[in-house]
Amino acid sequence: MKGKTAAWCTIAFTAIGGLVMIAAVELRAQQKSRGVTSYAPVAVTEDFRAVVEKMRAAKPAILERHRRLLEKRYDLSNRP
Repeated sequence: MKGKTAAWCTIAFTAIGGLVMIAAVELRAQQKSRGVTSYAPVAVTEDFRAVVEKMRAAKPAILERHRRLLEKRYDLSNRP
């Protein structure tokens, strides 16, 4: 009787381990196919000068958005 229980436990643990491995592979596949992120790509396909120009063009809008956020959160008035 003890041998049958050990065999079933081995089968159960093997099956659970297999399911965990399948779940890990699926999770990794989902992470690879996620959408747009804020990170710059590692394999750059654009010319460096084009990237610099694009960032220079976007900078004023980013600074304005940040300034509005700071004004909304904090009192930035100059009252010594």
